[in-house]
Amino acid sequence: MSCLAFGVTAVVWAASNTEIHLVGTSTSNCVQSAPVFSLPAAERRRLNPLSTFALAACDTLARTRSAEEIRTVPLVYASPNGDGALLLRLLTSIGEHQPFSPTQFHNSVHNAPAGYWSIGINSRAATTALAAGDETLEVALAEAGLQVVSRDCPVMLIVAQQAYPQELRTAQPAAEDFVLAAWCIPVNERAAWRCSLLRDSGGVRSASSLAAEIAVRGEHGFAGRRFVDRLACTLDIRRISE
Repeated sequence: MSCLAFGVTAVVWAASNTEIHLVGTSTSNCVQSAPVFSLPAAERRRLNPLSTFALAACDTLARTRSAEEIRTVPLVYASPNGDGALLLRLLTSIGEHQPFSPTQFHNSVHNAPAGYWSIGINSRAATTALAAGDETLEVALAEAGLQVVSRDCPVMLIVAQQAYPQELRTAQPAAEDFVLAAWCIPVNERAAWRCSLLRDSGGVRSASSLAAEIAVRGEHGFAGRRFVDRLACTLDIRRISE
């Protein structure tokens, strides 16, 4: 039995900055031909790789909507571990009794990518930043869905992580480069997917589930086999027939 249902019209995912995929909405239906995200020079200089990675996916998703809609939609940003390379630099500074760089400290704040996004699109809409370890992707989807239902409006979701540097790999050996952005909407509106959060998440594997829908999209499926399996256990995500 489901306790939460919402729709998803478009999904952007990537395992690198150079290959960003948009599914659910044809690129011919995109209403923005130019980037909607534009940071002032001072903020651009502060960008770290994780923020750049996340913002590239956000900008691709934003082109499927009008500029005004993008500026007013709430944002849910999630990252399991934040920037591992930055964490290593901060730990090294502590070990060497050196002061932190102000830019490094700024980017170490978990919601820094969400802040960059709000600045870059001139938005004052609500933002939520969260982390939940290995369950971050599922928790972020649930949070976005709850906000869609409670606010009765679209919500933009972004989940981003990067592999830890070699020196910290033993702490997070499973972390991999991955970003997902999704446009979530009330279930009564037209959507490409209907998502239902399950009370009993034991082994959901229907033929039309997310795993079956996207396993054909390359060697690693939609976002790596591990992500697909975890999502399929937590959410019943069915593609809606055109």
